[in-house]
Order: sequence, then structure tokens, then C-alpha cells
Amino acid sequence: MWNLKLRGERAAILADALLSVPTSPYQQRSLEAALGLFLDLKTKKALHRAHTVSASALSRLLNVYEWDTAACWATLVQAQWDALLLAARRKHHPRLRLCVDLTSIPKTGRELPFVRVYHEVYGIHLVVLYAVYGDLKFP
Repeated sequence: MWNLKLRGERAAILADALLSVPTSPYQQRSLEAALGLFLDLKTKKALHRAHTVSASALSRLLNVYEWDTAACWATLVQAQWDALLLAARRKHHPRLRLCVDLTSIPKTGRELPFVRVYHEVYGIHLVVLYAVYGDLKFP
């Protein structure tokens, strides 16, 4: 198992499944560093703060390298279904709720694509629909 400091057994299993998708060891190392950053609750989620790989290596992973991102999505969807089915086996069935969340990401600069002003925030505005089932949340 990779030496990621993850909380929970399911997160470790999911991280191992995701780390098996990239074919080269360089891509696996970069993905491991990115997952370690995003899953560590104590650090800010900025890719340039990675200690094990350079920021340019992470940029190449996300922007240049061609690897099977569809397999990553399939792995994530399967993990979400497994977690939902595991939660549904309990005797107490919570109510499934659908929630809508508006998130604004502030941006600066001129003539950026998709940037608008909404509620006095100049930036990109996302509408996220997610399902809530007990303690589980799925976008």
C-alpha cells in the first residue's frame, strides 16, 4: 500500500484503486502526491504545496499526460455505489435528499472566459447538485 496518510479504510482502498490507473511510475507518484494533498485535512489544497513531487510534475499529470481518466471516474462511481449500498443495508433507512449548492470561485483579470458578476462576486459560478443519504454526500 502507498504511504498516504488517509483517514478511513474506504479512503485507502479507493486511493489504491485510483493509483493503479496511471501506467507510468511518474504518473502514479504525481497522482499519489495530489491525493495526499487533497485528502489531508490539515493542509491547504494547493498543488504547489506538494513536497514529494514538483508543481510542474503535477501540472503535467493534469494537463499533458494522456492517461485513462474514464477509468478513474468509473472507479469513483463504483466506490460511491458501494458506500451507498453499504449504508442502505442498515435497519434505519435515512431519507434521500437532493441538495443544490451555489459555489463562486473569485477570479481576477480581464476578459477571462466564463467569468461573470453574481452577488457582487467577479468569478466563475458553479451550481452543484448532490445527493445526501445519512452521512454520505455524493455530487
